[in-house]
Amino acid sequence: MFLRTFFLAVALLVAGLMAIYRVDLSDPFAETAADGKCRTLDMFTSQDIAEIKYEHAEAHERFDLGLFGSSRVLMVGSSDIESQPGRFFNFAVGGMSLRQSVALLESLAAAKRAPRQALIGFDNMATQFYGNAEWPPMPERLVHVYRDLIEPEARQTLGLNARIRMAWRHMWTFWQTAKQSLSTRRLRARMSEVNPNNETDCYRADGSRKRRESFAPTKITLTPPAKQSVPPGYLDNDMARLAAIGDSEIIVFETPLAPGLVSADPISAATRAAWLTACAAH
Repeated sequence: MFLRTFFLAVALLVAGLMAIYRVDLSDPFAETAADGKCRTLDMFTSQDIAEIKYEHAEAHERFDLGLFGSSRVLMVGSSDIESQPGRFFNFAVGGMSLRQSVALLESLAAAKRAPRQALIGFDNMATQFYGNAEWPPMPERLVHVYRDLIEPEARQTLGLNARIRMAWRHMWTFWQTAKQSLSTRRLRARMSEVNPNNETDCYRADGSRKRRESFAPTKITLTPPAKQSVPPGYLDNDMARLAAIGDSEIIVFETPLAPGLVSADPISAATRAAWLTACAAH
């Protein structure tokens, strides 16, 4: 009797969570465009913010210009590039790697909502940041696993060691996103309303994050990377994925570092060379 009750409770809990996560989130960017008050989205995970931005684009006519990347480009708004209102959207998500930008742009292209021109910020090579995509959710993300590990082209062009390391990365990403999905913070965020906020650290109608008025002086030091974490074979594959997206002009740029922090270490240089070779090849 106890086990039956326990499993019933677990089944109801899982069903409840699935129902909550299937509820369509509101569109804070459309709401901001309507009332002029920006929205705070810090309670949401990066998965949720990517989903919200995707669904906003899906419901909107195709943008002329889209900016993708991490928090390094998140504060760039339409006023910074003198774009007409409603023709530019910032798709960047804090913590988003190049692989996430590629996955998001592919999903937009499949929905015929990829911007006519896409600018993708690739985190500076000195950071060696190349995490796997956390969005789209399962089961769509299994397509990425198949393409990275099982697809015949991957087996032919990528070595066994590279695919083993990538398999470990996929498992780690799945574990992290599973923890986020079951967190009480995400549950509260998806059940709550997104309230307007005219203060700092909130999102504007064009997807950008409001710029802080001032930053406290901070002394920054840069430690050269100890190993190459950006696999050249997968970097080449990701550039090929971008090249396969038709009807969009795509520009990938390396985000800069503060003056005085430019790294000339051999690992950064090798990664940059592999990236430029892949761009030229595709």
